[in-house]
Amino acid sequence: MSIKYKIGIINLGINNIKSLKNFFYKYGEVYVIEKNNYSIFKEIDCLIIPGNGTFHSGISYLKNNSLIDPIKKFKKKIIAICLGMQILFEESEESPTIKGLALIKGKVCKINHPKIKTPLLGWFESNKNHKNKKNYFFNNSFSCYPEDDNIIIEKLNTDYLEIVSVIKFKNIYALQFHPEKSSSNGFKIIDQILNEKF
Repeated sequence: MSIKYKIGIINLGINNIKSLKNFFYKYGEVYVIEKNNYSIFKEIDCLIIPGNGTFHSGISYLKNNSLIDPIKKFKKKIIAICLGMQILFEESEESPTIKGLALIKGKVCKINHPKIKTPLLGWFESNKNHKNKKNYFFNNSFSCYPEDDNIIIEKLNTDYLEIVSVIKFKNIYALQFHPEKSSSNGFKIIDQILNEKF
């Protein structure tokens, strides 16, 4: 790939930052965004919001480290991964008293069906339609439900319950799965997002 990007990864302290750095190095320069280095927001082409853990822990870290306003003001490309996707929403059943970033209208709900074991852990099919199935690595017990169904790009391939896997809204690309753990399919979707082919 000829184009090299400047990519900033927010370190929520609840994600494997080393794995993410190694993954995104393929696409250019990688910067880890932590407390007191907010000037990086002006330099980067793409912001990565990752995370594993609870809705409360993710929002609390952003609030305690004064990162909420810089994220909301960032107008370039945002890729949100796993918990990073969930905290973009207004609220979550996981932490009912905590307000999310509200960059996407909607809510996050517990995956609750007797035939679906949670957390979803491992490889699952994600598809826009039944002819276009891709396998990604998931690790989650909650699913995001935007008010606007039109921004849903992909869902898990299940007959039991709607579980959203990919959302595209304005400058935001939200992925419930972990592209850095999803082998060639993970690289492919990030390559498409960064190169305006998604």
